[in-house]
Amino acid sequence: LAYVPPADEGQRVAQLQKKRAQQTADFGIEAAVQNALESTEPMNAELIEKAVDFAQRLETLDSSEDSWAHTIVSTAMIATRDGSDALLDKHETWVRGVLAGVFSDTRRDFAREMRDGIRFNPVAMATLGLIHLSKRRPLQSDSLLLLELAGRETAEAAAGFGAGLGVLAEIHPRLIPAALRCALSAQIHPTRRWEETKDTWAARKAQYLERVRAAIDAERAWLKGDAQEPDWPEFPEPVLNIRRGTCTDGDHAPKHPATAKWEYQEVYTQRAALWLRQLTQNSRERDSEWPAILVETYAAWTARANGAGCEESAETNNQADNWNGVFFRLLARTLLGSDLDHASSQIVRAIAGPDRSFFDIAEILVPVLDDLHFNDLGLDLGMALRLRGHIADRLMRTAGWRRERERSEMSVEMRIGPAIGVLFFNRYSSFGGSHCYLLEKGIDRVDSFFPQITRLIQDGSVPFTALLTMNLLEVSPRSEHTAFFLSSALTWLRKQPNNKPLWVDGGLGARLAQWLELAAASDATLRATTHPLRAQVDDLLARLVRVGVAEAHRVERALAQPTSPNE
Repeated sequence: LAYVPPADEGQRVAQLQKKRAQQTADFGIEAAVQNALESTEPMNAELIEKAVDFAQRLETLDSSEDSWAHTIVSTAMIATRDGSDALLDKHETWVRGVLAGVFSDTRRDFAREMRDGIRFNPVAMATLGLIHLSKRRPLQSDSLLLLELAGRETAEAAAGFGAGLGVLAEIHPRLIPAALRCALSAQIHPTRRWEETKDTWAARKAQYLERVRAAIDAERAWLKGDAQEPDWPEFPEPVLNIRRGTCTDGDHAPKHPATAKWEYQEVYTQRAALWLRQLTQNSRERDSEWPAILVETYAAWTARANGAGCEESAETNNQADNWNGVFFRLLARTLLGSDLDHASSQIVRAIAGPDRSFFDIAEILVPVLDDLHFNDLGLDLGMALRLRGHIADRLMRTAGWRRERERSEMSVEMRIGPAIGVLFFNRYSSFGGSHCYLLEKGIDRVDSFFPQITRLIQDGSVPFTALLTMNLLEVSPRSEHTAFFLSSALTWLRKQPNNKPLWVDGGLGARLAQWLELAAASDATLRATTHPLRAQVDDLLARLVRVGVAEAHRVERALAQPTSPNE
């Protein structure tokens, strides 16, 4: 017996295969769109044509799937960014319709605004599309729409601005500070009082919207050349809850907002920080003065938000963590080109708060200063040393530093550890440990910082400073650093000569011996008994042998071998 197919089976199979082929092609197009969304490589012109056809076909389907909606707006954005002029001529009306549909959607997803990048954020994708469209097919209404997007209560558009920042700087650089001022104005929100009626609350919300609208109109007038540049929005005074310690009534003391004009208002610092980060990326590369003006405008407010005016031992509920992370990076970059005294005053003001705030700020500031110096971005050696010196001085005044001095175990207080680490060019985490963030080429220029590090070693704890210093020196062992190494190692061993858990069990003694062995291998003169440092070498190895470091005995015997006449 043999199977005899029905007469119409072949036709049905052909139909199914055709449908399957179309589904496979559609899946490939959708995947290509998502891959191209945040890619730096332009999408293939033929593929863009197919993607636009696919997106327009999706619009005709009755579905509420988010993935389809994302594909449509993603395709519209890619068409504005990578599409040919002919494609834009043909589909500009459709593209603008897609963007307008996204902007008119009143639903808000607060999680989207905090994600990095534009993926899964339709408003950000549409904003980026509008920015590219403003470059290629500009309309007068585009600038106003961008200001209105920045002036929304939520920050979903921020990632789109960040992704299109280079384009904005190219076509309309004044739009960047204008949008940021609108965004910061929109993040000054009224706070609801418990006794407030619904009508009163509605009236105050209406006043908020009117204020933001006025800010947008002022920026629009400035962009058109009809008015002076608006001032940066004034923030309400931060309200600090003091858990321990007191605050003075000086100029930097925190005030209750009722004493200022912004009664019952607060800054949503998380969203404000998001906007600040997105619109100040690589600001040092912009030929503009406005980042420095912004920093000067908000420096005093930021200091008060971090407890300036409070006792150094005070504990406050610091709610400006997100803002700090962006603001102090920007502050460091704006110091480029300023004179030494001005830069010093900015840093001193930044670190003037309570100890706990200082620890957080130092962890942010120091690596940025190092980046600007070691990557030749404009911070000269003299200024780098002065600014790091201010931070080191402040660290050594803290109660946490004093508590660390006599510590014998390989641990450190969670809050102070990262602040100490960065002064040794290390990142430290209580969960991830420590590592040096300088690369090998940075080690070539680290010698000038050794006196500051030596001061910290002499005054600080043995285990943690030893760990951080060895992380630094082991990046690229150099015989030129032997004097600093020996001075540091002998300081540690004189303070804690019998700390076997550190030198033996913790492996730090072996690391000292191995570093010395590498230095001697690269500079054979260290083996000579007449070398100026040979007495310190022998002293160090003897102390390590005495405490039980086996590797030190091996290195000691190797160095005792007679040198050849040529050495």
